[in-house]
Amino acid sequence: MPKIFQLTDLLQYLISYNQVGINFASIPTIRDGSNISLISLLFDSIHNIIGATKPRSFVNTQNLSLITAYPIVTNRNWLINRLSFSNNPVEFLPSLIAFMAKDLSKIGANRIILRINKNANLGEPLQKSGFKFSHTEFLFEGKPKILGQSDVEVKKKSDFDDLAVYRLYNQVTPLEVRSLYCPTLQDWQDLNREYKNIAHEFTIAQNFDIKAHLKTYRSKRIQIVTLLADPEYNYNILKHFLQFGLKVLNEIDRVKVFVPYFQVNIHKAVSEIDLFKSAEYDIYVLPITATQKLATEETSVGFAT
Repeated sequence: MPKIFQLTDLLQYLISYNQVGINFASIPTIRDGSNISLISLLFDSIHNIIGATKPRSFVNTQNLSLITAYPIVTNRNWLINRLSFSNNPVEFLPSLIAFMAKDLSKIGANRIILRINKNANLGEPLQKSGFKFSHTEFLFEGKPKILGQSDVEVKKKSDFDDLAVYRLYNQVTPLEVRSLYCPTLQDWQDLNREYKNIAHEFTIAQNFDIKAHLKTYRSKRIQIVTLLADPEYNYNILKHFLQFGLKVLNEIDRVKVFVPYFQVNIHKAVSEIDLFKSAEYDIYVLPITATQKLATEETSVGFAT
């Protein structure tokens, strides 16, 4: 039976941990295939007791499938950072995901986002659960090659640049991706402001138009980078822009650069500095429609009446 994960579920989950402890979800700071921390589950269950909105964990007690989601910044967009199950996800995931969507819709969720390894073979159960495939993202890793000096003019991004960067996002992103994953400026701001307190952001502008946007932050001793660029922009400029971003943080053992499939010029730029493609991730989105929200509200009103 699907339910919100509680302290009383922790012992049962601990007993079955060898079967259900592997995480199939991936976020930049947590790689798929890692073990789920029981201590973090303990903290989450305490959060649920005191009524905190983030994060929220859900469990199917029949087979101990588990999902944890957290709001990226506001409650509009949620990201799944834990997904585990023991067997037959086609049978058990849809009911758990439907329960999660109903619960999150009550606090204003518009969409739920999930990143999984392309080889995870979860496409069928996810689509049967209402998720829609958005796009593929490549992960490049390694120790970057040091380039010579360049005269690329780089500017630190400010909040006033949001609209210009969002225009760049619309220009480079296929319509079918942005309409599902990030349809409005408000959604883009919500997604981009994750890790804002620790991130450094830079832009390259030309004739008052932003041609490239780079965001970088640290997770332990790993530097994580996302880069967006005009598809016609010279990859030689982009590789120097990327090199500039990699010099911002010190004491880094490894670099992880996430690049969507449609940014071909960035693929070439990262390979030019000796980063290698180590993984492919599929991004899925569960849109929560106005009809679903209305059904939830009507149920609540009927119960109160």
